[in-house]
Amino acid sequence: KSNININKEIQVYLSKSFKRNTKTFPIDFLTQIKIVKKISNNVLIVKNLNDLIQEFKKKKEYLFLVTKISLASFSKIYPEFKKNQNFVFYEDINTGKELKKIIASVKKKKYNIVCIGGGKITDLAKFISYKSNSLLLTIPTILATHVYASKKIHVLKQIKNLGYSLTIDGKSSDLALIDLKIIKFNYLIDKRFFLSGMGDLMAFYNSKLD
Repeated sequence: KSNININKEIQVYLSKSFKRNTKTFPIDFLTQIKIVKKISNNVLIVKNLNDLIQEFKKKKEYLFLVTKISLASFSKIYPEFKKNQNFVFYEDINTGKELKKIIASVKKKKYNIVCIGGGKITDLAKFISYKSNSLLLTIPTILATHVYASKKIHVLKQIKNLGYSLTIDGKSSDLALIDLKIIKFNYLIDKRFFLSGMGDLMAFYNSKLD
């Protein structure tokens, strides 16, 4: 009987934190990805992103949310990527008003969102995707799991400006592509990007024991 109750509690936790999204990327998009390992239905380890970057150059329905640091490190590995001009930088979104304007633009132009970076930019991308009902592809540049795999959205200052104060039950990334070359590159720049992610993983492991 106690095991049944525990299982129910686990299901409630999973539905609140890691519920799968109902939308997904089309098959022709997924064929552009060289998959090494499938972690879950929406998290894949990939060999490289060369073909996908060529796909981005051909089509204009993608809006790229990046930080200046993440774009710089990503472009060291994939120089071709910088030729795409449809970038929105985290550093340029300072208020709720600016955030609202981006959400309206994504809705109007029916963009799919591609987010490249760590925690803050991914939370912002999840919020924009949630509010605009758009597809979100995340390419993490650091080893963090809850950011792209969880539907929880941390309330950053820009989101607070729109009247939110508590963590939001939004949506997770519709697809997360983990390129280990990017993770390794950033590890060599600053080990904190890797070690903080290890803290993420250990928290999940410890929660099982707890």
